[in-house]
Amino acid sequence: VCGGVRSPYEDEEAIDRFFEYHADNCGEEPEHYALHAHSDVDGLLFQDLDSEIAAVSLGEALTLIGSHLFDMERDDLHWLPIPDGEDEWDLFLYDPMPGGSGLLEQFIDEWPAVYDGAEDMLANCPNARSKSCYDCLRTYYNQFYHEELDRHQALEVIRGLGERYTNANTLD
Repeated sequence: VCGGVRSPYEDEEAIDRFFEYHADNCGEEPEHYALHAHSDVDGLLFQDLDSEIAAVSLGEALTLIGSHLFDMERDDLHWLPIPDGEDEWDLFLYDPMPGGSGLLEQFIDEWPAVYDGAEDMLANCPNARSKSCYDCLRTYYNQFYHEELDRHQALEVIRGLGERYTNANTLD
């Protein structure tokens, strides 16, 4: 009735207070709804990362490196850190364009250039004493993650992948 919502992940007490408040003030008890969107997208999944910081830093590094190397805007690729258990994270780098734009294929085909771009941007940052700065990972658009971004962790993951692309798995 009023448009108020609560996440189902809130604690039980908060949800109970929400129901009581809206039953009293709106005259109707709230109902449970789920929103769902289905979209097929092209993506690369980087698995078994050590932390959310590693996942976020890798996602931002790949996005920035891609915007320097390829004819792409910052929003042409998106990334999503995904918790996988208590101590591991995955990173899903995806192309939001229906049918794909071909950028992920460029990442794969041009992996040596991506690797070299990571070395250049992350290992040779002029602000060597910081984990991240506006010369390497920080931008206006990722302010939410500034304290978490760590160029050393992103570089460690990329170096762990190696200079040459060697394996591809596809899911249909």
